[in-house]
Amino acid sequence: MRRRLSIAAVGVLLLTVQAGVSGVDAGSKAGRLEPWVPVDPAFSGCSEGLCGTRGRDSRAVVQPGAKLGQYVYCPVSGAVFQVKESNPRADLNGKPLYLCCEGCARHFAQNRDQVLALRGLARAK
Repeated sequence: MRRRLSIAAVGVLLLTVQAGVSGVDAGSKAGRLEPWVPVDPAFSGCSEGLCGTRGRDSRAVVQPGAKLGQYVYCPVSGAVFQVKESNPRADLNGKPLYLCCEGCARHFAQNRDQVLALRGLARAK
């Protein structure tokens, strides 16, 4: 009985710690988010599973500058998706920055500087 309780307590502790970790802390290197970490954990404008998959993906390249057909991380949601002509995109210093869906495109348009800073990208001039 005690062993079951201690295992459950450790599980609850791990869930609590994981839930308490936010944005930059969840996957940062020198204050930057890892590409698969969403810029705002509370953001709900993405189509979730319809946009792509979540987490690290060895096929995905980091943006900007991706080409059609490549797998990339969305700079807003962190979802991995295959770039198509129909994907929303922004220009970043002459290179395309693809977004997974219209919800992420709207969030990016309203929070461009914040998203670029969290991703460690220079502001387009």
